[in-house]
Amino acid sequence: GNSNPDRFQVFAGALYFVVDENGTGVESLWKTDGTAAGTELVASAGGFAGRVDNLIVVGDVLFFVGVVGLGSEGEELFAVLPGGAVVLVDDHWSGSSSSQPRHLTAFDGRLVYTAATALAGDLMVVDPATLLPQLVAPLGEAAHMLAAADDWLFFGARPSAGEPLRLGRWDGGAVLQPAGAPAFAFGTFGEAVTLGNDLLVVGADLAG
Repeated sequence: GNSNPDRFQVFAGALYFVVDENGTGVESLWKTDGTAAGTELVASAGGFAGRVDNLIVVGDVLFFVGVVGLGSEGEELFAVLPGGAVVLVDDHWSGSSSSQPRHLTAFDGRLVYTAATALAGDLMVVDPATLLPQLVAPLGEAAHMLAAADDWLFFGARPSAGEPLRLGRWDGGAVLQPAGAPAFAFGTFGEAVTLGNDLLVVGADLAG
């Protein structure tokens, strides 16, 4: 069958990619050096109908989101180390619930992402040198896009249910201007892209 290889990422002298296991919708992470003998399975989602997604290289680590049979349930944050070992980085919502890591973004030499808990979404950061996840800020009822521009990491958040989405920013250190002060209010966020030192956000106003 068609394994539909995609989500390609070069890391540690090999090409990493995701395949659909025999058209089942269960995905696995593979790598290749360009030869048949050098093509091998890295991590499999096994019996879970989960995805392997959001591959991103930060420093000397390849991060990805998936369910790969390493003791977690639901979608969690994993990493492939330079030697090829696969490790669980953050089971943010521990137990059987999915932490739903999203918006993986390289910023200031670290990985920044959002993750869910039973209460809300959090803005998280991981240094690839230590692989220790740290909380930057709780983002309230919903966390949305992340984008780096002009030495800032911008994020969208909804502080609580029924409030508009707001744009906040973080400098990678002690300065965090939380969603809401100062902020621009949106009905919804779409994509965010950088143009030079500017951040362009696609969104709808509060009127829809």
